[in-house]
Amino acid sequence: MVLVAVCLMSAGALSAATAQWCVTNLTYVYQIYNDGAGGCAFYGTDPAGEYIGWYNAKGEKLYGKQLTTGTLGLVSVDKKYLVFTIGSPAGFSLMQVDKKGTETSIAPATVTFYPGMPGMYHSNLGDKKGYFVVEVDSVTGEYRVRRYTYK
Repeated sequence: MVLVAVCLMSAGALSAATAQWCVTNLTYVYQIYNDGAGGCAFYGTDPAGEYIGWYNAKGEKLYGKQLTTGTLGLVSVDKKYLVFTIGSPAGFSLMQVDKKGTETSIAPATVTFYPGMPGMYHSNLGDKKGYFVVEVDSVTGEYRVRRYTYK
């Protein structure tokens, strides 16, 4: 009985959701972090290879980087900064990016960084006003990151 009620409540909440903006032309999405203010960063792939993207609450791109040295994924994102791991001579260093796109490398010569359990990508999909999902087009195979609001 409780299971049915929970399912009905969940279905009701989903029907009120409103699709907002969408990032398209992706070939896979490994990780999404919301920034707490309606925007997000994600790690995935596009037709050119591995990619880190950061978008604000209006769906405007704040930062995009094709990766040539690999990554272990995102570490943190908020309205002002994005932090992710990036391949370096020592293993993996940290890259901090401000909302203007300025990169600051944190790369001690003999240290490597891990954002959590190696090989496992953590995501943080929701904030107080909505959430993010990965959509996959069943015909084209295109992946998308889409923002929904609860209302």
